[in-house]
Amino acid sequence: MQRLSRIATSAIVALVVLLAVTVQPLAFAIEARAQDDARTAEEAGAAADFVLGLAADRSFNALYDWIHPEAHAVVPRVTAVRLFQQVYEVAQAGRGRVTGVRLIEWTWEVTGKTYPDAAGVSYEQPYAEDGEEKLLREVDVPRPT
Repeated sequence: MQRLSRIATSAIVALVVLLAVTVQPLAFAIEARAQDDARTAEEAGAAADFVLGLAADRSFNALYDWIHPEAHAVVPRVTAVRLFQQVYEVAQAGRGRVTGVRLIEWTWEVTGKTYPDAAGVSYEQPYAEDGEEKLLREVDVPRPT
């Protein structure tokens, strides 16, 4: 009985050591991924804020440089810049502000390509409609798939 108890104790100790060796690094990996995701979301928010600033400054040529490279293949610079100019002029759009960021999976319908770690950026942007001040609120742009 005592021998069985020592074997059971040894087995339990071995199991605990095995779990400590495998689970602890896994916990560190999960924590590191969460920290990386937080850093990535923070960086995406800063980039979105920068882009909203370019739009507010009416720096549409520079704004075009920040759109996704695949969009460059579909939308020529002159077309995008003119569209930005028209939309911002008509809407009398003000300076937008980022209200949140979360990492999402997103598929661009134009190409069908899926991005597993896209940044869904929520933002608010003031504009005018019929002389009345309004606030556009967008949540999780681009939309998750």
